[in-house]
Amino acid sequence: MHAAWVRGFCDQRQSAVRSRLQSALGFDGCTSFPCKVRGSLVLNFRTRTEAKGLPRVLEKMTEALEEEFVGGRSQEVLNQDVSEHSDAEVTAWKELLTPACYVCDINGAEIEFECWRDLLQFYGALRRLTLANDLCQVVRTKNGFSEALSDADVSAHGGYRDVKVWVLVSTDYTLPVELQLHVKWLHDFKSSMHLLYQCARGSFDHPHLLRCWHFEPAPKCCGCQVL
Repeated sequence: MHAAWVRGFCDQRQSAVRSRLQSALGFDGCTSFPCKVRGSLVLNFRTRTEAKGLPRVLEKMTEALEEEFVGGRSQEVLNQDVSEHSDAEVTAWKELLTPACYVCDINGAEIEFECWRDLLQFYGALRRLTLANDLCQVVRTKNGFSEALSDADVSAHGGYRDVKVWVLVSTDYTLPVELQLHVKWLHDFKSSMHLLYQCARGSFDHPHLLRCWHFEPAPKCCGCQVL
């Protein structure tokens, strides 16, 4: 129920988020692409037309909740002998009862650059934005090109690499937006590489098809199996 509410809350504000993000990033003057923005050649700029779908929000929410159970402090706090309704207890219950708030890409946008140099230059300009002055500010960066990434991490995403930046955008409320920064030569392959990621994360493991994966086909008369 909470996930549906959060998703609906964000969906109602897609137009406002899109407008604020476009203005803060400097795209107001772009009538077509490619376009020069903040000294970088931008090939395309896209925002979500609607909030992330509820099924995927639920998947990511469940993953986040499992991580909280394993590595978070909520259970530890609730198992302690603390006074009823203490600040720590209230915070712990909030963590466990509002898990959809862990999903930070319900609002999203992406920018495609001609080359790595353009991406870096734009990212530098992006880091200089502040919530106080620009109503937009970077709060986290995940560099998919980092040499610290293991081969397993890269393979888990089908080999695709980009830079993900989470920004806070202020409209009538302040909301997180996932902004993906792509380089063209790699982005051209994203759709096919993303398919591997979807398979790895289990997006096609539908419960009603579970029996299909355990079905042993009957052998032919010659003893071979029907593949």
